[in-house]
Amino acid sequence: MSVEAMKPLGLAIKEYYEGNKDAANKIFRDDGKTVTENAGIYFRSPEEYFPIEKEALVFCKGKVLVAGAGAGALSLALQDRKFDVLAIEISPENCEVLKKRGQKNVLCADFMRYRGEMFDTICLLGRNIGMAGKLSGLKRLLNHIGSMLKPDGIVLLNSWDFRFSQDPSDIEYQKRNVKRGKYFGEVKYTLEYKGIKGAEFRWLYLDFETLKKYSEKAGWYCERLSGDSDGGYLVKLTPAC
Repeated sequence: MSVEAMKPLGLAIKEYYEGNKDAANKIFRDDGKTVTENAGIYFRSPEEYFPIEKEALVFCKGKVLVAGAGAGALSLALQDRKFDVLAIEISPENCEVLKKRGQKNVLCADFMRYRGEMFDTICLLGRNIGMAGKLSGLKRLLNHIGSMLKPDGIVLLNSWDFRFSQDPSDIEYQKRNVKRGKYFGEVKYTLEYKGIKGAEFRWLYLDFETLKKYSEKAGWYCERLSGDSDGGYLVKLTPAC
């Protein structure tokens, strides 16, 4: 993940905050599939949360790090609940919006390069475990998270089992990955906003059994808290020792 990759998203979020409620990103997958995402999704209130997100709020404790905070949908809700929150965002535009919306502690940085405080809760919601990029990058991400978590701390994350998709292009994409010897949930995206394209980046969608296997190898206890009929699920990680 890079600043250049997230530039279009940051611009869309900033313009949405400034009043353009039609601000939307185009998301291009490397097989040609394109979807459009309105930036309003990053401004959801707790009442508008998905069920998995509402459940995750209940488990948060102590000092909280929110990785990939976006426009503050989660981090501001936690701050309102009197949690001590650090919101990390790689996009300068997103960081500007976070501060203007009242987020007290914002760090504009690459989460994977962050070294600093220790936390009671680390949140990678919004399927942000996907920033691992590839299955081979998952161990590094899990180890990095562990380096900043207190001994009795927890990690809350959600992902999506890509195999639940009924879209024919998604099914073909998975088959192509497997044929090439790759994990089926590894995807490449490019974002665009008003003609400005970001750098291509990798994203990882994980099925629960694979996440559990890799987490346990990295020294975590992996507990599935809930799931939905579309293949999404919420997980709590705790240090195994």
